Amino acid sequence: MKKRLAASLFAILCPLVLFGGCALNGNNRARTEYVHTYEADGKIFFCDVKSVFGGDADRLSYDPQSGALALETGTAVDYADPAVLNGNTFPLYTFEASEGYEGLTEKLTALDGREDPLVQAYALKADDGSAYGFCNLYSSTTGFFAGGGQCDVKKIVKSVLFAYSPETDELKILDEMDKCCVVAFNGTHYVYFYERDYYLQEIEKSTAIKLCADGAYDTGLTNYSYAEFYFNKEYCIFKFHRGYSNYKREYDDFLLYRMNGEKLAELRIPSNFD
Repeated sequence: MKKRLAASLFAILCPLVLFGGCALNGNNRARTEYVHTYEADGKIFFCDVKSVFGGDADRLSYDPQSGALALETGTAVDYADPAVLNGNTFPLYTFEASEGYEGLTEKLTALDGREDPLVQAYALKADDGSAYGFCNLYSSTTGFFAGGGQCDVKKIVKSVLFAYSPETDELKILDEMDKCCVVAFNGTHYVYFYERDYYLQEIEKSTAIKLCADGAYDTGLTNYSYAEFYFNKEYCIFKFHRGYSNYKREYDDFLLYRMNGEKLAELRIPSNFD
């Protein structure tokens, strides 16, 4: 009975996937997070908010002398998270806004212009209390699961870079990019996805620097791979998890760049499975 049920489900999904242009999952490029940086013992350490760099490891270290990048465990470092807005309007998700920045959510979703907007945004607090960030707009969702659809970079329409004043509730558009998905923005320079590659560009400048290819872009039906992005004023980190149906082949690639386009280091490690 179970074999018949599985065969029936496969028979239903396959025509939808193959002939309807649909996939079970999409290439989500909305996993962005601020990363805290500090120096100790001649190294530069990077700590993310959730400490999810790699299993039990809670920080990345970079040795400027040797050029080595490594995952390490250590004492947790407390710091204030400068993110004032994070989230999206896709099914089963929402926006989380800090107190005083609630009005930013409404203004960003209004950029879509539709009754049911599909946007993803991330914003950081500036020293003067204002906020700056990016908003990615999508045409539609991908997949049959996750409440009816998931975020997929193939559906990107455009990205908007903005500044926001909580005192006046004013949103200022700094720049726009068609068919691009921004993954990091430090107030002057931004990193974006375009046609399976990542580029760095300065606001209102036409020249872009190619950084790297998307090492986690998945063309399969199930999308075992995924990408995460960590950044601050000076650095940007790519984490590309390459997944396979045979989990023993899986690995993580970490790429460290300065926000001027300079590549500093790369680290590849097998995924840890017991």
